[in-house]
Amino acid sequence: IQTVGSFSPDDVQLIAVNQGEDALTVGTVVRARQWQLTVAMDEASVATRELAIESLPSTVVIDQQGNVSAVFVGAGRSLHEDLTAEIKRLLGEG
Repeated sequence: IQTVGSFSPDDVQLIAVNQGEDALTVGTVVRARQWQLTVAMDEASVATRELAIESLPSTVVIDQQGNVSAVFVGAGRSLHEDLTAEIKRLLGEG
């Protein structure tokens, strides 16, 4: 969330995809953590299958043409730096 927040909302959007949980559970967590983000509900795990996601959490970067440009598995220490670099590359800033 912090990584995306450092870019203009006109350039970068964060859409969380929840896999397999109901809207009430997801809404409770989002409100409790005071996250300001859009959550797409994927109770049938369609996105996970279509994107061949094998581990959660995963961060998928989709470019302006709708193509997957990068997939980051996990939430390791380098995620912020790696994600920032990929976004800058797509925006022509890096």
